[in-house]
Amino acid sequence: VLILSRISYVSVKNIYLNQLSDQTRLLTRLSASGLNTRYLTFLDAQTPESLASRYYVDNMRMQAENMRLPNIFIFDHEFRVLVQAAAGETGRRDARLLLSRTEIEALESGQSATSLPFKGDDGQWYLWGFYRLDRDHWLGVQENASRLEKVEGLSRVFWGIGAAGVLLTILSGGLLARALTRPIDRLVRFSELIGSGKFDTPLPRAVRGELAILAAALDKMRRDLAHHHQEKETMLAQIAHEIRNPLGGIELLAGLMREDLQRQAADTGYADKMLQEIAGLKSLITAYLSYSRPLKAHPEQVDLAALIEEVRAVAHQGLAEKAVTLRA
Repeated sequence: VLILSRISYVSVKNIYLNQLSDQTRLLTRLSASGLNTRYLTFLDAQTPESLASRYYVDNMRMQAENMRLPNIFIFDHEFRVLVQAAAGETGRRDARLLLSRTEIEALESGQSATSLPFKGDDGQWYLWGFYRLDRDHWLGVQENASRLEKVEGLSRVFWGIGAAGVLLTILSGGLLARALTRPIDRLVRFSELIGSGKFDTPLPRAVRGELAILAAALDKMRRDLAHHHQEKETMLAQIAHEIRNPLGGIELLAGLMREDLQRQAADTGYADKMLQEIAGLKSLITAYLSYSRPLKAHPEQVDLAALIEEVRAVAHQGLAEKAVTLRA
């Protein structure tokens, strides 16, 4: 955007300068056509009040007034201003002419050229037109280029437009990136929840376009994983039940065997070991069933004092056997 703005400014400036240069060359040729070049040899920087000087001054002042030109002047090969329409010192070298020395010396008789824009002593923009009158004399026409100041002002306008365009591009890009990344972030969070085992997570809303296809695929994956997980839990729960049910009979038989051994005053070590292993296996199966099918919590208000008293009554016999005293 900044480059386009700069190109636009340079294009406008070049168009204006080309138009102004063409106009200045035309005015220069018109001014030269009204001058009689036969008296140029009588112009001398040392005698500014000669008849030849007066002739050219009067003629150039009339043309400057008719064409509304700031100044018309004649200078020699040493770049000394010999005569001019505007009031001012003559007979001295104008250093500003030296800046266009190459263009001036390259002119053939009857040809014209223009200088680069420059600022005068009054701070205004001007443009010089040059016309070769003979081998040692040139005509100079000073044209007002005040509109160049407005063109230069356009530089700030174009820079402002460029900066505004860049800012708008950044804002638009940020909004677009946010609009694109927000659904992606939701899908990433959705996949993370699925990976953590939360298969009941709902599909994110406001997902459109190609991302909607991805969202549908993730949702199908979630349903498939939930189904397979449910099947696995059901199968393992059935296996655990099939194992736990015979354990009850084995535990009962081991308990009866232990009682018989106690009545016979025999060693019950093996029976105790069997009962211990059976209890551990039952505890493991119960823990797995509780883990695979955890019960949902249902909080409710209870009487804490009554609950503690109930626990005391249930655990009283066991605590008494182990000589443990429970104090409230």
